[in-house]
Amino acid sequence: MKNMMTAVQDTWDGEEAVILENNRLRVVVLPDPGAKLVSVYQKEQKFELAAQPTRKKGILDRKCPSFAEYDPSGMDDAFPNINPEDIKVGNTIRNYPDHGEIWSSPFSYKIFPEKVQFLYRSSLFEYIYQKEISLDEDSVIINYHIEKESGESLPCIWTFHGLLRYEENMEIFYDDFAQKFMNVFENNILGNVGTKYTVKDSRYDFGHVPAADTKSMVKYYVDGEMRSGFCGVRYPSQNIQASLTYDARILPYLGVWITAGGFLGDHNCALEPSNGYYDSISCAKENKKLYELEVGKPLDFSIRIKIEKMEKSKK
Repeated sequence: MKNMMTAVQDTWDGEEAVILENNRLRVVVLPDPGAKLVSVYQKEQKFELAAQPTRKKGILDRKCPSFAEYDPSGMDDAFPNINPEDIKVGNTIRNYPDHGEIWSSPFSYKIFPEKVQFLYRSSLFEYIYQKEISLDEDSVIINYHIEKESGESLPCIWTFHGLLRYEENMEIFYDDFAQKFMNVFENNILGNVGTKYTVKDSRYDFGHVPAADTKSMVKYYVDGEMRSGFCGVRYPSQNIQASLTYDARILPYLGVWITAGGFLGDHNCALEPSNGYYDSISCAKENKKLYELEVGKPLDFSIRIKIEKMEKSKK
């Protein structure tokens, strides 16, 4: 029973938490808010993958939640959008909140022998959102089930919003299809929105992160759909790497966010598989890359986060 997982109710920094553990990993999840993974810890290397808070949490206003003002750390989900905006759905104007509503919402949960099931029911958008988290040796597995219960179909974007540990010499890797990238956030490093680059472009190194003292932040997407759902980061100084594996037929787009002190002084990065291109409902609709969640047609998928030793740096 080497890989037996345990899951217990506990507290984390004074908040109710569920802690999942096996011989290799310890994962801490806060049911409220967002069933957020606040810690993904690899025991042997004493390595924390999830970006940790750098300041005291703000006050969570559920009526008008602001991700930046509350707690920009850890791994959560952006659904049904990222950028806030008002969108007409059928005959009704719906407010899509900042980074969606999942990250700020309270989840109920049940602990089973081999998994923990977290559940949220949206009264605003009339869907149920279920995520089941389990451990498999050196991997965290998150299974998702999102189902529209009633009403009209919901224009939506699902994006993994997993903020990861930043180290200046860390490396980012993608599958072989990622040969071109597009800037989606105006900044002094990547320039104007819409600027495109090749993977070997001398203007920016897409295999690394900006230096810690640049006070920069960048966001870009792989230009086009991914053919395989695989990407990750390497930490040569720690001799460790972390990878994401998922179904690229369901999550065909990949965004990358990096702040090297430019956003609230934080240092973190995120690999963001998504089913929409990109970030806002209106933008994805214009690009004809917008998902519609229909009654009777649930969205089911999974993400595997694997942490393992790296033998050597691969550039």
